[in-house]
Amino acid sequence: MLWREGRSMELLDEALGGSFHHSRVLRCIQVALLCVEAQPRNRPLMSSVVTMLASDNAVLPEPNEPGVNPGLSTSS
Repeated sequence: MLWREGRSMELLDEALGGSFHHSRVLRCIQVALLCVEAQPRNRPLMSSVVTMLASDNAVLPEPNEPGVNPGLSTSS
């Protein structure tokens, strides 16, 4: 939800104290969301993940709904 709301930076631990590259953090979050998509066929190959993380110029697709949602309880 934070990604969709444009509030991804709220995921960071305050202990970092701003000692990070904003664009790199957003890229890592976006790649992580791509890796946990609900449909396995939509998840990137590891070779693509490496390329996405290594290149600041790689264009990344927008993540879809994740396959896990820690905000929802699976117990009945």
